Amino acid sequence: MTLSGYRTEDSPSLTFASGNAYTSLFSQGETETGTATTQFSGATGTYDIVVAYFDEDDGISKFNLTHDGVEIDDWEATNTTGGIAPSAQSLVLRTLSNIQLTNGKSIQLTGTEDGGEAARIDYIEFIPSSNSEPPTLPDGPLAGSNGILEIMPLGDSITRGEDAQTSREQQNGYRDNLAQKLNSAGISFDFVGSLNNGSGFDTDHEGHGGWKIAQLADSVNGWLESFKPEVILLKIGTNDMGFSTTTVSSAVNQLNSLVDTIIAKRPAAKLIVSSIAPVNPSRFSNSSIVSGFQQRVAAYNAEIPDLVASKVTQGKNVRFADIFGALNSNQDISSDGFHPTESGYEKIANVLLNTITDTPNPPTDNGGDDSPDTNPEDSTPPTDNTDQEDSTPPTGNTDPEEPTDPIEPDTEATGYTRKEGNNLYGSGRIDTIVGTSANELIQGGQRDDILTGGGGSDTFAYDRPKVGLDLITDFGSDDFIRINASKFGNGLQAGVSLSTSESKTGVFVSGDEPISLGTKGTFLFDTTSNILSYDRDGTRTRHSPIEIAKLAGFTDLSADQFIIA
Repeated sequence: MTLSGYRTEDSPSLTFASGNAYTSLFSQGETETGTATTQFSGATGTYDIVVAYFDEDDGISKFNLTHDGVEIDDWEATNTTGGIAPSAQSLVLRTLSNIQLTNGKSIQLTGTEDGGEAARIDYIEFIPSSNSEPPTLPDGPLAGSNGILEIMPLGDSITRGEDAQTSREQQNGYRDNLAQKLNSAGISFDFVGSLNNGSGFDTDHEGHGGWKIAQLADSVNGWLESFKPEVILLKIGTNDMGFSTTTVSSAVNQLNSLVDTIIAKRPAAKLIVSSIAPVNPSRFSNSSIVSGFQQRVAAYNAEIPDLVASKVTQGKNVRFADIFGALNSNQDISSDGFHPTESGYEKIANVLLNTITDTPNPPTDNGGDDSPDTNPEDSTPPTDNTDQEDSTPPTGNTDPEEPTDPIEPDTEATGYTRKEGNNLYGSGRIDTIVGTSANELIQGGQRDDILTGGGGSDTFAYDRPKVGLDLITDFGSDDFIRINASKFGNGLQAGVSLSTSESKTGVFVSGDEPISLGTKGTFLFDTTSNILSYDRDGTRTRHSPIEIAKLAGFTDLSADQFIIA
């Protein structure tokens, strides 16, 4: 990229930066601006853009990204921990999903320094999306006859956009970020609801501060009747977990009833049910917070994927959005311990956009005002490139995923777009795949998928590391993770097991805040979060670990449960 105002800092000691170098401003603490510009040389199509930048704690730097002069995104680096110097701890990866780029048009990344925060940038990466065509939702069945997608943000103060710095009238929350991303994706939309606050975008919503699940249930029918939304973004339960003695099981039952109420009123609408944000007890100051808030949030969230999956198996137009899994309780939660920061709201918007643009199976109940959602894309194989070995079951007697049991005649897997024997494949968008009691291989694709084996000894297959954070709802001691050695690379060898000590052929480390061993590909399983990550260069720290899957309720993952193929 052509630099203006920026300079390159490079040194062999900068092992945490790609190429041992990064761009930087910094003129003795003065405020200044720099740009990095290039002509996009890739094929015209849809891309995920990753910007790696350093967020130190000595100021607030600002960034802006444009394509052909049109803003794609802008954000601030506002971290308050991690030191004043760039490091592996201050390196942040910001991902912008499903951005339409045109060959030959300019890409410009602008950074502004404030105080000592020098708006340092490590790299920008363009990753072709699995669906290279522009979104078709504006003309699709969800958008109705007017070509506009009516979206109802529905929930509590996080939907409204509560934060500690902004007056209530100006609070945007995730809604301004989501509006910007929908505009960038070429989707015509209209936020709907009886409330209105924020600025710079369509600010209608149904985000009621302090409300609990039962309060939404009492009023939701009237709102749905008045505004007739085609997409409903439901996120509720934080106040039930933190400001109520309601049991977790009772709250889940109430959420289930609320979901049924919404489906009954708007059966052809797309209902997106979100987990609730994590909390940070070290920041609590509200004396009304009940004890065990953090544990109650985790327990409540653990039930939501199964709740959604049960609706999907009934043919209902419901999808799960994993807000809990997308946020970091230290970086993305504000000073009160439970409302998101701007970075948290940005991440929520990314999760919701990905879920909105996923095209689900149509509901079986076609009542109500809308026609059911249909899209022929859902019945075609995924378009992303895969090795030949990934389209057929692996061979050899050591591969436990080789199917042996037939699918029972009275049950069938759901949610897949391609099926080969007992191998189920997703669409490359956000998939919810539910298997059967047979031994099955399940491969979601390139997004944050919800995968349920459904019984038997199941294998969850990963073709490449950058496939989003899947939620595997029923991983057990008899299930397996299959890894494509050639795509993950960095020492992994087909047929060679992972080691639990430093090795040139791949390592597995499990524990509370696991640390990589050696400089080859390392799989890290955090037994606190149940998240499996891949660190492709181990202790070299040039690349941050990539989160692959969250194993709901399972903490005993072992090296023996990996198949390197």
